[in-house]
Amino acid sequence: MKPAATGIAWRAGDPAIRAELAARLERDDATGGAGALLQSNARRTLCTLEIPLAPAQAGRGRTSGGSGIAAAAARRFVIKTHHLATGRHRWREALKRRLGRSPAEREWRALLAFEAAGLPGPRPVALGRWPSGDAIVVCEAVEGSALRDCYAAADDALRDRLVARLADAIARLHASGWRHGDLHLGNLWVRAASDEIVFLDLQRARRMRRAEDRLRDLASLELSLLRADWPAEARAALRARLAVGDGFDTALRRFAADHVRGRSRRRLVPGRGLAHIRTGAVRGLAEWAIPPEALLAVVAAAERAPQRRERRAGRAWIVESTLAGRAVVVKGHVARRGLARLVDGLRGTRAARAFWRGSREQLLLGRTARPLAYLEQRRCGLPAASWLVLEHVGEIDLDAYRPHSPREARTLALATGAWLADLHALGWHHADLKGSNLRLAPAPDGATPPRLWLVDLEDLEGPGPIDDEARLAALAQLNASIPDAHSAARDRHAALARYVARLPFERAGLDLEGAHQEILRRSLARAHRFRGEACPPPSLDGSGGAEAEGAGLSPS
Repeated sequence: MKPAATGIAWRAGDPAIRAELAARLERDDATGGAGALLQSNARRTLCTLEIPLAPAQAGRGRTSGGSGIAAAAARRFVIKTHHLATGRHRWREALKRRLGRSPAEREWRALLAFEAAGLPGPRPVALGRWPSGDAIVVCEAVEGSALRDCYAAADDALRDRLVARLADAIARLHASGWRHGDLHLGNLWVRAASDEIVFLDLQRARRMRRAEDRLRDLASLELSLLRADWPAEARAALRARLAVGDGFDTALRRFAADHVRGRSRRRLVPGRGLAHIRTGAVRGLAEWAIPPEALLAVVAAAERAPQRRERRAGRAWIVESTLAGRAVVVKGHVARRGLARLVDGLRGTRAARAFWRGSREQLLLGRTARPLAYLEQRRCGLPAASWLVLEHVGEIDLDAYRPHSPREARTLALATGAWLADLHALGWHHADLKGSNLRLAPAPDGATPPRLWLVDLEDLEGPGPIDDEARLAALAQLNASIPDAHSAARDRHAALARYVARLPFERAGLDLEGAHQEILRRSLARAHRFRGEACPPPSLDGSGGAEAEGAGLSPS
């Protein structure tokens, strides 16, 4: 709830429109009355407000901030209140306001600068301060729809046009010397009349000072597109139009690391998103919404479950169960003896490592099974046993799934190649990347790309740089775990081509065919499920076999 509007101290904008706004807000209170509340949190509140304007006022022309209001019977405005005085960090925000660096003032200056430069943004209408001290920024509403929604509902032709419009808008933005600072789908709007892409929420917009500023903007957008499941082809087309250059993936990994680091400090903290679990010698953490009694009961039942699947000579096991109405997987592990137990005591149990690493990845993209809780039991200060509870994902392990048609096999191969390339591009590396550690949810039609999740999370590392050796090892291990009958040679090669197209190797001479031969050699050396029956053997000089019908890479 915003404060009453009486006594708004206006600092900029058209006086006539400001008077209309003040009168309407005074009548209709903080939420905009006949308008709609769009968003409200500790930092800001947004609402829309429609105000009838007299013809003389509607056609008055340009405001003192330079915005034009065309003649019309009514106009819709977006009213954003920055909670500088009533929100968190009040003293810090008060100091920023005195220095002219508050979010509201930064946004107002950016709105004026965007309009002066002809950049697509909302038209600024007024800047002021509520009686409470919170700042108010008023803009003309942009008629249209969110790019996220517009793209999701579009056909192929409109999607191509939206990608082109988005590339043009970003190119104009950066060519003018500005960066958005928070470039993601939530801050992009499609103007109804022209399909023009409009930038919203400009409080972090700044003048670019370094070349890295542009790449950071693009990295922020790439992460947003990945979260929205934009197709790999659309993202590749956008990167090509923007000519991102060789430094893009380095900037993307740096942005991903900063993103995870910042959110970990705010969310992965006991007392906020997590709760301590303590009972007897058992300690652990769980998501705040999970009842501790239910968690302990599920783990105890899993310990006794006759259907549990054992691994590592009985030291590890897996049971599917339910917890608080959701399907889960409980993984138990008995600690090793001797020095190994001491090492686990220092670096954390398997369950603890998997919980923290998976939780960090969930903050970025959500390509792992979501960790819900972990528990561990210690004796004499050293771990004796640990338990991890994960959200149940997928239907089957990747290495156990045999596609029902050649079309589905090709779709699966290409999707997995793109999926792994994006994972590596963000800086995530799995040291035990085999098919049994990837869960799959195939699409019913066989033509829609399936969903994939990592499930063995203690071997997940990142985000950070991944060298060619680690990437080759992961690709070879995954390829070796997929039986020949499950993926044709040409599909394996197509998967590698999709991977390399997104994330080329850095080593000189390690192109698609060179990587193909190296992965084939390493896969055969593993003597796992892949036998290379449909693939020619690699030549001694590493050059042979490339012309065959796609010698082998798994759907990676």
